[in-house]
Amino acid sequence: MTTEIAFEKVRQFLDSLVPDGQERRADERIPFTQRVTLYFDDSEVPVQVTVRDISASGIGFIHDMPLEPREATVRITVESGTSFCGRVQILWSKEAARGCYLSGARFVSVFDDDPLDKTAAR
Repeated sequence: MTTEIAFEKVRQFLDSLVPDGQERRADERIPFTQRVTLYFDDSEVPVQVTVRDISASGIGFIHDMPLEPREATVRITVESGTSFCGRVQILWSKEAARGCYLSGARFVSVFDDDPLDKTAAR
């Protein structure tokens, strides 16, 4: 899947979050709060984080431990049932307050078939 197609799939997911009639510039950050799990290829232990904002090209997290720059798989499902599963590259992580970290990641790819359905059994 090309990067352009992946970004378009992310934009479609974001469009489902924006109420009808509101315009959204390309790559504008949308405040979005939801607990999600990051699945790292090199670890059997998934990491719980909270999404703080999302855009067509990236996503921001809040969490209670530092994250190393590396790739992870993330799935986001909203109340309407719309879901999105993709790979992110964590670019940075910094301590914002004692025991509270912020990080930023960019979307690397989007999955047509959710690989977490298979990994959930691990």
